[in-house]
Order: sequence, then structure tokens, then C-alpha cells
Amino acid sequence: MRRLSCLVVVLLFFAAACRKSNTNTADIAQILPASDGPGATVQITGRGFGYSLGQITVYFNGVKAEIISLSDTVLLVIVPVGATTGPVTVSVNGHSSQSTSEFVVLTGGWTKKAAFPGTPVFYPATFVVNGKGYLVTGLSVLWVDLTSAYEYDPVADNWTQKASLPAQGRWSATGFAIGNKGYVIGGIANAGGNTSGAATYLQEVWEYDPSMDQWTRKADFPGGGRSGAVGFSLGNKGYFGVGYGAPGTVYSDWWEYDPSLDQWTRKNDYGFQLTGDPGYLTIGNTGYMGLGSLYYHWSSYDPVADKWSDRQNCPGTLLGGPAFSINGLGYVVSGGYGGNWQYDPVADQWTQKTSIPDPRLSAVGFAIGSKGYAGLGTYYPTNAPASDWWEFDP
Repeated sequence: MRRLSCLVVVLLFFAAACRKSNTNTADIAQILPASDGPGATVQITGRGFGYSLGQITVYFNGVKAEIISLSDTVLLVIVPVGATTGPVTVSVNGHSSQSTSEFVVLTGGWTKKAAFPGTPVFYPATFVVNGKGYLVTGLSVLWVDLTSAYEYDPVADNWTQKASLPAQGRWSATGFAIGNKGYVIGGIANAGGNTSGAATYLQEVWEYDPSMDQWTRKADFPGGGRSGAVGFSLGNKGYFGVGYGAPGTVYSDWWEYDPSLDQWTRKNDYGFQLTGDPGYLTIGNTGYMGLGSLYYHWSSYDPVADKWSDRQNCPGTLLGGPAFSINGLGYVVSGGYGGNWQYDPVADQWTQKTSIPDPRLSAVGFAIGSKGYAGLGTYYPTNAPASDWWEFDP
């Protein structure tokens, strides 16, 4: 009788322990980022999530989310369409855990478009002419310097390969458009077609005429070969400078290019701290530049006064990405979980918008009309190459 009583006590103990464990099946520790919009990828860390997709559900303020990947401690989910600001709930085997703080749902939407048809490319030069975007040169996934050029038509949503640059392959060149012509300046060429070769920093300037599908070499940039430079057009002039050269040179110079004279004129140097992968764009007759790898500074350039001015720092964590302007507002599409930030030049103020789906580094992009376009790069944190292409509607 005593043995039976002991057995009953033991069974009751284990039953109680199991009930206690089941009521704490899932615990949410952190949601990263704490705010984003529909379609964006969010990481939820915690414990007790299990390993079966059939036993777990995630809700954003009551709206069910799609789960991309699952481990017992990490979930990757997509913010669902229709979600509103509120708590996130994770339910495992009918037992739920709710976030202690609200997840803030942002505005702005991304729509998937036709994927880039070429070999995945990193660090191409970009420009927009007559309502079409261009991706030129770059570094292939096989570490080959490219000469290829592709045109994106947002109306037809298709890519067309155009005449290749009639020169050696290169990557990390800078592109901009003046009028109905595109320009590609500088970049790196590596001996042997890979990054283990001796790097050559180029100072070539090439003009592209879309109507003729033809390249013409122009006067070399006089400031020396470089990569990772900044370039944009204001009015009928181009502006180019800063960046990196050999051996490990960091430049702060700034130049104006007059296409009618095919002539360069040096302007006032950029007067702020430089950083890798800067974002740059134009709004009206003012240029903007800054941010980049884990750096938040933002500045503006007035071509009439030939003056750089300090602007409001971006509050996000920036890891490099494309920048463009739409309807008088700037957008910086940063990598990783850095988000997508809107800049209002009148208020000198930043507002977070919906991130590009599938976090990534080294994305490229541009604006055409009232929409932004971005994609490619490498997915974060796997570093797998990306060929997807997205349209952003603010």
C-alpha cells in the first residue's frame, strides 16, 4: 500500500510539472526590428518555439503572419498585410505568449517586380534616363569584373540587355544622368578578374546615349582614379567626388562636370567625416549625401553657393543601400535590419517607412516617377546573392 501511495505521488508530481511546462511553452524575448511595415521580415527571439511549423502560429495584433523559418529560439516572420500597431503573439500547441511592448506597423509598400535576368551583380553603377533605369558594370558572383549594361522599363516591367561598356570590366563605379545621357565614372578593375588581383582605380568617364545604344569616352576625371565615390546631377551639371583610391587613400574633394564643354572644375571639398557605402540623392536643386556603414551623418550641397551644410542625422542603423527621391522627399533603403528612412528636407526630419522585403546588404536602386525601385545585393545575414527586384510606393 505504501508503494502504491508513493507511485501516485510521483505521477502527480510529473503531471504537475508537465502542466507547468506546457503553460510556458513559448516566451518572446525580443522582436527585431520593433517597427516595420507589411511584407517586411521580422526576427523574433525567445525560447520554446519548437521545430514544427504545424504547431506554431504568430499574430501581429490578431492578424496571422507567415513564418519563413523556425528554430526553438529564433523565428523569422513576415509582417502581414492588414496588421496594425499592437502586440505580437506566438502560440505553440495552443499555449500563447505575448510581447510586452507593441510592434509599430509602418507605412509604405513594396511590390515584387521582374527579377534581374543577368548574373547576380554587386556594386553596379546606376542612372535614370527618359523614364528608364540602367544598371551598368559591377562585380559578378564569380568575382568577375563586368562590362554589361541592362535597362529596366517600369511600364513593361522588363529588363533588356544593352550595349556593353567598350572598356575593361569594373565595379564600384558611380553613375548619374544629365539630360538624356547617362554617365559612368571611375570604379575598380582587378587584374585576373578577381579581387585577389592588383586593384586598378580608374578615372575614366563614359557617356551613354540610350537613343543610339552607344558609349562615348569623355575627358577623364582629373582627381585620380577611385571607387565608392558620390555622384549626382543638378540642373545641367554633374557633381562627383569623395570615395577611395590606392593605396588606401580617402578623398574629400568635390568636382563639377560640364557636359557641354566636357570639362571638370574643382569645387569646395566635402567638409564632414567620410564613410563606406554612402547614400546620395537630389531634391530640387540640392544634393544630399552621407550615412553609410554604421554612420548617421547627413549633409546637403548647394551648387550656387558651392557649400556643404550639416543636416539632421538619421536615427536608424545604416549598413549601406540605395537612396533616391520621390515627390520632394528622400528615401534611404538601408541594409540588414536598418530599415527604410524617409527624409523631409523642409522639416529636416526623418521618418521610418516599410523596409524592403528580405533584409540585404549592398542593394541598388533608383526612382522613376512616383515610385522607387531597389533590389539585388546579398541577403542578410546569409550573404547569398540576390536577383530580386522591388517597387516601392510611399
